[in-house]
Amino acid sequence: MRCHYSMSLLGRCVAIATAAAILGPTAAQGQAAPRQSRWDPNYEPPRTEDGHPDLQGNWTNVTITPFERAEDQEPVFSWDEVDQLEGRAVAREVASASASDPNRPLPPIAPSTQRGGAGGGTGGYNGVYIDAGTNVAVVDGEPRTSLVTNPPGSPG
Repeated sequence: MRCHYSMSLLGRCVAIATAAAILGPTAAQGQAAPRQSRWDPNYEPPRTEDGHPDLQGNWTNVTITPFERAEDQEPVFSWDEVDQLEGRAVAREVASASASDPNRPLPPIAPSTQRGGAGGGTGGYNGVYIDAGTNVAVVDGEPRTSLVTNPPGSPG
C-alpha cells in the first residue's frame, strides 16, 4: 500500500494496514473477529463552567450513513451489514488514495466546458482531498441507517 499524501490520509492508511495485519490471519482461518461496540452507555460529556455540555472542539459529519433513510429501509443496520458497508468504504478509500497514472490520457471535455460553464466535469486527480468517511453512525449503541433518527410522524 502506498500512502504519501497528507498526515490525515497517512494516519488512515497506517490504521487500515494495521487492521489488515491484525485481522488478516483471523479472516483467513474463517473465524469472525468479535465486534466491540464503540458506544459507552455510561459516557458523560464534559461540561462548561455554567453546566452546559461542552461542545468545543473539532466536529465532523464524515460518515457513510445517509442523512435520510429509504422509505422501505429498517431504522437499524445489522452488524453484518455494517461490516460489509464499512469494508467497502475502506476499500474504496484505499483505492481512491492510490497514486494516479501520470501517463494516463486526459479525461474527455465535458459539454459544460464547451458552453463556458465552470468545472467542466472532468473530475479530480484522485480522492486524496475527499473524506467521505468509512464508518456507519452509531446512536445509542445502534448502527443507524440514517442520521435523521426520529423525524416527525415516524414510528422510530
